[in-house]
Amino acid sequence: MTDAGKCFCPQCQALLDGRLLIDDHVWLSRRCPRHGEVRTMLYHSPGYLAKALQVPRTASKRCVIVEVTARCDVGCDTCSASSIFGGVDDDKAVVVKRALDAATAASADAVAISGGEPLMRSDLWEIVDAIHAVVPKIVLITSGRAMENDPNIARQMAARASWLEIYLQFDSLRQPVLKKLRSPLVTPELRRTRLAIAVGSGAAVTTVCVVCPDGEPEDIGELATVARSAGAVGITFQPLRQLGRHPTLDACDGALATIDYIQNLALTALGVSNPAVSPLPQQPFDIAIANLSGDELSADLNFFVEHPRAGSFRVVTSSYWDATNYFSSLNLPSVCYFYSSVGHALNARYFPQSLALSRRMAHAPDASAA
Repeated sequence: MTDAGKCFCPQCQALLDGRLLIDDHVWLSRRCPRHGEVRTMLYHSPGYLAKALQVPRTASKRCVIVEVTARCDVGCDTCSASSIFGGVDDDKAVVVKRALDAATAASADAVAISGGEPLMRSDLWEIVDAIHAVVPKIVLITSGRAMENDPNIARQMAARASWLEIYLQFDSLRQPVLKKLRSPLVTPELRRTRLAIAVGSGAAVTTVCVVCPDGEPEDIGELATVARSAGAVGITFQPLRQLGRHPTLDACDGALATIDYIQNLALTALGVSNPAVSPLPQQPFDIAIANLSGDELSADLNFFVEHPRAGSFRVVTSSYWDATNYFSSLNLPSVCYFYSSVGHALNARYFPQSLALSRRMAHAPDASAA
């Protein structure tokens, strides 16, 4: 048992002392005076934690995430941003200056544009071009809002296809899951339509899937094979784990809330025999990554910055924003090499000041020992 710093009760959000327990899995344990002991599976395999502890912390190219609007017409409970349906956006010049100042301060090689929903801004493409005039790579994080009704969106993506990557929301192909995570208006058919439009524009497309832990393991393989066969350059899984930070979500736990188990399922479905799940050196406790190029499987450290290579397919599993994130690199500059958020403030409920475990993990015992 290892001291794991301060953690939260999933029922009342009381700040508690955490313990790291290792048997066949890796668990976070804490005892609440009101609700008793709670154990949460952090990793399916102790072997992944062992790798994460041993991987060298190498510097990488950086990406700055810029939130260009607080507006969103869906308002998902799972979103990390404090999105609202209405409101007034900051002026274009203010947004561009903020993005470029942040990129300069971080020596960033890419800027990821997020929100809210960026496609709600009528001047989005002007903002994109102004940022790209200084920064070589732009990533647009979007649900694909209105792609099916507005052909201009595909034209704008096509005009920037050589340097633009689309991170397209693509959580599930099952309506009950989409209804729970998003909205009754978001359907599997709509997801497939938007994916086809984005890929058809010629821009690089990565599908981004929030994983509901009470779903089926088969969903992971289906999402990975659909993305690859549709022509996407990669897929990113974000396992949802609710531990009391968002009162409207049910408790989520188990193997499908762990990055190593999800990554293993995806790689197996894509035909990789005995897949080796690799931690990303810059954020080894948060992100597992692989790059498939033909039959070759290798780590691709700069997945968010470098433009995808032809014929390759990236598989990434990252701790979701509403997840435990006790190993998060946020606010830890020594390991935060390529994520930096500027713009509209994230809601404080997602990021309580409880990151002591991140600092402690560098001195944790061998994860192979119980």
